[in-house]
Amino acid sequence: MSGVYVCMCQFLARGGLRDIQLDDVGDFELTDQAMTHMGLSDAEKLAIYGIVAGVLHLGNIMFEEDPGSKGCS
Repeated sequence: MSGVYVCMCQFLARGGLRDIQLDDVGDFELTDQAMTHMGLSDAEKLAIYGIVAGVLHLGNIMFEEDPGSKGCS
């Protein structure tokens, strides 16, 4: 893959999970290889990773209530 996505999402910003049974890098490589085995091109995989990154970024959205507002406008 030529591109790398970096996402500093709120729930990931605290650092990695410390579990000796989990291997994020290995799991990512297996997932990437599985998508290649399914016939996905690098461009298609990059599009999927972009969608996943977008969903993770949505997790960073903070909503604030406007006390002067009477609802949606």
